[in-house]
Amino acid sequence: MLASTSGGIGFVGVLILVVSVIIAAGLQTFLVVVPGACLAVAYNIWAWRRAELTPIPKENADAAKAANWFLAGLYALFALFS
Repeated sequence: MLASTSGGIGFVGVLILVVSVIIAAGLQTFLVVVPGACLAVAYNIWAWRRAELTPIPKENADAAKAANWFLAGLYALFALFS
């Protein structure tokens, strides 16, 4: 199994999109969202090419997968009742 040392790549991409939407709402024009989306995609490509992958034990990968599914389910539950 391989794991990335840059676990925040997806988070930063989403953060860039959220900030561009907030700026677009503040300026009352959604023309800022398109460059924000392009910046998020460019950052994602750059970061994944730069990310260092290291081998990890299968047990750790399975635990991380279980934690990700748990958090996704928790998010879905909160989204359902909010």
